[in-house]
Amino acid sequence: MTLGCFGISGPTSDYNDTVELTAEQTEILSRITGRLLNMRAGTAANPYRKSLGPKRKVIDLLLATSLLRTVGNMYVPTFRGVQQLDEGIRRIVESSLTSVLRGLQQLYKSDDRTTIGFNVVVEVTKRANPTLDQYDVLPALILGEELGFYHFPHNVRVDSKVEEDVAGDDCRLTVDEVTVHEDILDFTSVEERWKQILVQEARWKNGARLAPDADYLGTDAIAEETDGSGIVRSYSLRNQDSASRRPRSIAANKAVAILTTLVHDAPHLENEPFGSPKRDQWVTTAQAALERAFEADSSVLSSFETAQSSSFSIYDSDSEIQKRANAQTASMVAILRSAIEQLRWDIEDEDAKEVVAMVSSNVNGVTVFISHSSRDADLAQALVELLRAALGIAADQIRCSSVDGYRLPVGVSTESKLREEVNAAKVVVGLITPSSLASSYVMFELGARWGTGLFLAPLLAGVEPRTLSGPLSLLNALSASNDAQLHQLLADIANQLGFRLQNAASYVHHISRVRQLADAAPQP
Repeated sequence: MTLGCFGISGPTSDYNDTVELTAEQTEILSRITGRLLNMRAGTAANPYRKSLGPKRKVIDLLLATSLLRTVGNMYVPTFRGVQQLDEGIRRIVESSLTSVLRGLQQLYKSDDRTTIGFNVVVEVTKRANPTLDQYDVLPALILGEELGFYHFPHNVRVDSKVEEDVAGDDCRLTVDEVTVHEDILDFTSVEERWKQILVQEARWKNGARLAPDADYLGTDAIAEETDGSGIVRSYSLRNQDSASRRPRSIAANKAVAILTTLVHDAPHLENEPFGSPKRDQWVTTAQAALERAFEADSSVLSSFETAQSSSFSIYDSDSEIQKRANAQTASMVAILRSAIEQLRWDIEDEDAKEVVAMVSSNVNGVTVFISHSSRDADLAQALVELLRAALGIAADQIRCSSVDGYRLPVGVSTESKLREEVNAAKVVVGLITPSSLASSYVMFELGARWGTGLFLAPLLAGVEPRTLSGPLSLLNALSASNDAQLHQLLADIANQLGFRLQNAASYVHHISRVRQLADAAPQP
């Protein structure tokens, strides 16, 4: 299979991203694309591969060149794949997608919501183009995710059980919600966005090299990419915006918000194949954010570029390649975490510092861990409500395993997850009661935390300090039965997290509630 040129000729002419496909490859790609456009359905992978027999290697080639992708156990075309088909299909997709993106752009400008249901997407699209309905919107929306203006927080999924037949009429796809990105404000046309993606690929894909005389301010630039097997991709780029043309400056607090979002999104890439559109978009966004936040000679930039390099053997299995891709992503995430910490040093405005502290605290997952006995669930819940009211901390940043809304995720290993979080949290509050002193789990958690030398706040209820033994006796403990000491606990935690306490009037009744429950705790 020969890969052709991705060409852009002239500042306003049509672009192309063509791959020289055989008739067999074109037929299979057209069939899978037709199912998505006409039936809103994927193509069941296993039965279809069986039906192809020896020709199933064609599917592997289409996947390897990102002309197809998998959704669960379904094959669907990519936007790049649609570009290889006839002009009529391309124009239908681009027209529908343009209406979808214009509708999302108007909604983003006028509404505070960033995550919206599919029915809302249909509604705003029909405002932009009344001739379209939900059956036109869904295929365009699925194909358009590759352009990076939005993503599906719950992924594309199969609407009903897949039957083991090639027809696969029960392979219909659906999307529950769409999260729109700020980049939607920059949308002008599908064509222009695709050109920008080609530019980014030319600059950042592993192995790509730009001609030394390339001038991004107006002259032609040529990039060539080889996969090591003699296959070369050439990119012709003219008069295109690129990251190098944009100012290398962005407010530190804004950069922290973007990078924090990327760190949060990284776990969702674990099941994505190497080179998938989602992985590429994640890397491109991170690279662009770092470029704008740091000087060109920053070690952060060079480290991030180095982390993108990886080598694979032709004998590697898909699972081995995915493991290496995930390891590569983990390295990049570590660099983003470091970048976030460095950027926090550059923030001078106190209000901005507080916001950034709250945002970046989300990077490492759970921020506050409450170690307690399940028998003290009511007191633990009151403490959670106090912390949230006084600090304005998000619910997903607190772990309190006996309280609804703050429990461990379903299916995880309880012991290993608790061990991980008690060591990673910025703040651990040990709720010390007669019940917790008798709990080996609580004593294990607090002992593990004490061994790290990190912040640990013992809070006593129904227990006197003199009754503590071992490592806990070496720490200054506060009493949940004393209002002044509860205020001190809040101040110390706020200082540890870099947060600002809310107005005391908004949480004083929560302090009273904690004190009342602490007073009612049984004495030893």
